[in-house]
Amino acid sequence: VDSGTHSRGGWEFSTGDGGNLQADFWDSPVSGEVWFYFLWQGVSQANTANTEYEVMYFHHQTAAATGKVRLIWVYATATTGKFRLEYNDGSSWTVIGAIGSARALTTEWYCRVAIDITATTGRSAALVVNNTADISGSTGTTDLIAGTPAPLAGQLKGSGAITWDLWEIFGNDTNATGGHSAVKAYTNATSGFHCFGNYPIKDVPGFVEWTTRNSGVHGRFRFGALDDPEDDHDHTDDYILSTGSAQDYLAEISDQTHASATIAGVSIYVENRVGLGFIPTHILVSVPSEDSGVPTAYTGTTTGPINDGRYLFLAQTPGSADWSKALYNEMRVGVRGDANDRCYMICVSAVGTNLERPTAAVELPPPGNVVLGNPMII
Repeated sequence: VDSGTHSRGGWEFSTGDGGNLQADFWDSPVSGEVWFYFLWQGVSQANTANTEYEVMYFHHQTAAATGKVRLIWVYATATTGKFRLEYNDGSSWTVIGAIGSARALTTEWYCRVAIDITATTGRSAALVVNNTADISGSTGTTDLIAGTPAPLAGQLKGSGAITWDLWEIFGNDTNATGGHSAVKAYTNATSGFHCFGNYPIKDVPGFVEWTTRNSGVHGRFRFGALDDPEDDHDHTDDYILSTGSAQDYLAEISDQTHASATIAGVSIYVENRVGLGFIPTHILVSVPSEDSGVPTAYTGTTTGPINDGRYLFLAQTPGSADWSKALYNEMRVGVRGDANDRCYMICVSAVGTNLERPTAAVELPPPGNVVLGNPMII
């Protein structure tokens, strides 16, 4: 979305686009309340009474499954509408509580949906808008599920189309770690929160067992083969390879440099794109002031079948400390693998406030070239 109050970022949805955007949580809550926060603003809607539009599903996409919860926007007048919460009871979608209050279509509405997924004793959901209760109710004997918000603009009833803007979406739950396990008041966009990727910039001595397998550009520098989002070489000719059992590679990561940067969490993604049978066995993370440079090995979550990688989210450091800019900037990240495992990308994303977009990695020149006329041989 390139216009509006929060034009630094967002998505626009119109009828027919729905379901393509999904956001996975960093954990898998199994009990307690799960909270979803998002800023919703309508742009236009069909002038047809009682038209109903899907706004958000709170567990994967639109397929009906027992315990799923969804949010509906119901046309009221040409310029207004109402929210409605529904759950799937195993045979049909059923309204939770009563339909919400009438709201202006083009006003910014700060929505917080709470879903209690506790088996037997939970069975309830609620919608709070601009920090004021709008909808709440029980789901009878149906246990609820939640975890992967999927915004869309599908048409359920009536005719015409709707277009709406989603400026941001985030979530937490009662079992979250790192001080994020309490419900948050939500009355203004947290547009200071961003997620920027940082890439390897230096090999760490003592952790360079993997070898490069590429077109010759990065023959001496393993880290240069792992920043593919910033160069012209893809996974077919630019990657590192493990040639033995339990081999380790570790890299320095580019820093977050803003004086007021705060770090709330760190996500790490490694990828090979040649098959799940050849992804690194572990993601390695080290914060030297905590572990004297000895990394912790995480299995994380495998991803595929298209990208074939491994993903990890750390709400705290390996030493169980809350993240800070200083701890983030000293962090080292890498991979462990067995023979023939490969990695062509390591992306480390800081989630926080006052973050700066990292400078794009500079393409390394081929071995033997002189850089900018200076007598520095690469």
